[in-house]
Amino acid sequence: MSAPTEMRLVNGTTSKEGRVEIKHHGVWGTVCDDDFNEDAAKVVCKYFGFRGTAVVKKDAYFGPGE
Repeated sequence: MSAPTEMRLVNGTTSKEGRVEIKHHGVWGTVCDDDFNEDAAKVVCKYFGFRGTAVVKKDAYFGPGE
């Protein structure tokens, strides 16, 4: 059985951008951008129901995670 997982975007200027955070076992954590690429961004966008081009911003563009 897999644990419930939620995802959110934080610190963006619109609801369609921000730092990706995932909730796992009740704890929110930031997704590391070291290996985050366009393919991963497409998966996140699809999760949220966004259409169009996915753009990756790196180096804590939306602020550091916790």
